[in-house]
Amino acid sequence: MLYYSIYAILAIFSFGELVTIPKNVKKWIFTSVMVVFIIIGGLRWNTGSDWLPYLNFYTKFDAGNPFFMISMEPGFTNLVQFLRNFSTNFTFYLLVLSILTVALKAIYLYRFTNTLFLALILYWGTTMGD
Repeated sequence: MLYYSIYAILAIFSFGELVTIPKNVKKWIFTSVMVVFIIIGGLRWNTGSDWLPYLNFYTKFDAGNPFFMISMEPGFTNLVQFLRNFSTNFTFYLLVLSILTVALKAIYLYRFTNTLFLALILYWGTTMGD
């Protein structure tokens, strides 16, 4: 129900974009929507078909075991090793990953589209958030 509610709100904003929305209001709404996307992406739990392997890799990380280290991509392994210096909590990892992915997409959308909310509704509809 939450996903449909967000979709409906984005649809209303995208229709509102047909009428002139002041730039500062548009920026504030866009930033708020991005924060909601980050929270949803960072606080998700037990979702996706690859959830368990990533959870196990992050929580049981062993940099000293070469067989363990080759079970995932080198970039991901380095990211996990870095993040585990701060916290071994998997939700921390999800929040950081959500911040990185959503923020990069938000910067791109803000810079390169004239219809922010239409772009957001397409982004939400194709990825169901990150």
